[in-house]
Amino acid sequence: MATLIFDTDVLEDGKPIVGLERAMILVAACGQREWRVTAGRVGRATLASNG
Repeated sequence: MATLIFDTDVLEDGKPIVGLERAMILVAACGQREWRVTAGRVGRATLASNG
């Protein structure tokens, strides 16, 4: 089994949105004859509230 976790920016018009990031996770497991891969993401907004 292999696990990869990394952070990525959220882009809008090709530019990162300040304060908005996502953590991505990829998990791969080898069965008897094949690899199974799954992916997920976790988002966290740290933008200041306007209200």
